[in-house]
Amino acid sequence: MTNSRLIVVVICVLLFSSCSPGSLSANGQTHPEQRTDKLQSELSDTPVQETPSEEVEDNDSEDTVGQGLPLSEFLGYDEPGEAAHNAFQEVMAPCMRNEGFDYFENSFESQESERDLERAQQATREWVEEWGFALSTTSFTAAQVGPGLRGSEPIGEPLDDPNYSYFNSLAEVEKIGYNDARIDCTERADAAAYDPIDTDFIAEFGTELRELDERAQADRRMIDFQADTRRCVQEAGFDFASLDDATGRIQAEVLEIQGIEYSDSEDEEETYSGLEPLTASQREKLKGVQAREIELALAVYECDGMWFNEFELYDKIYREYEREFVEANAVRLVEYRLTDD
Repeated sequence: MTNSRLIVVVICVLLFSSCSPGSLSANGQTHPEQRTDKLQSELSDTPVQETPSEEVEDNDSEDTVGQGLPLSEFLGYDEPGEAAHNAFQEVMAPCMRNEGFDYFENSFESQESERDLERAQQATREWVEEWGFALSTTSFTAAQVGPGLRGSEPIGEPLDDPNYSYFNSLAEVEKIGYNDARIDCTERADAAAYDPIDTDFIAEFGTELRELDERAQADRRMIDFQADTRRCVQEAGFDFASLDDATGRIQAEVLEIQGIEYSDSEDEEETYSGLEPLTASQREKLKGVQAREIELALAVYECDGMWFNEFELYDKIYREYEREFVEANAVRLVEYRLTDD
């Protein structure tokens, strides 16, 4: 669950930039005398959900994973959708062409359906049997590893994406240039299409929201889930402490094959970007790592302890804590929104 901590903070940080403005004066500022009345209006018009424990338990069967979090719902925030996707494409396409490469725009509908299909596939035994935790099996391209080993496609695009076919038509040196241009253009398109991080919000609420994440991580239900997974996988004959520990060890072996010193620091970036074929020694090491990864991943899958199982529980628990936060801080949240407007 290491990555979830970053995800939660980022989601919460982005909540306020699309809130609708309040009653403004001619110069765009809220009149002080209007502020109190507007605050009362906002609070009276914004429903705060009560969360008795029995109601939370009754909602276990609802498919809420990935839907808007209570904080975003309270503030009327909508997740970036088709408009943001189109704005991204409008910058991405000419940027790539200016760099000397073709680029084919993807529709929002095709991208969303592809993501839904990918998520569903990753939750199947067949997918885990082929890709494991998607670590050593996706760290190198199919061309790099050669026959008999798992390798991902170079830029991770679906097979029916024309950008994928175009990339494969390029010479090896051109592929490196394409990847460099793609990274640069993606950063520009992201900046144009999505709202910037609200640093004022981080200063005001960031510490409290990180504490919500810590509370969710330390919740008894999470602890029990991880203990049950550990016990089940160990009974299957594996040396297993936790999912984070297992995937960290696999990643360390992958980085060793790549010639990168392993670090669990989130501040350090991996710099490996080679597309050259692996040596015979690298292939032999990778063969062993992939076999162990897939075998362990299948055991974790059979114990219902995969990342998607853990995140589903974490998401449910975090929502409970976030609802409590919204109820306890409704006045502060609306005051912040009015000030931000």
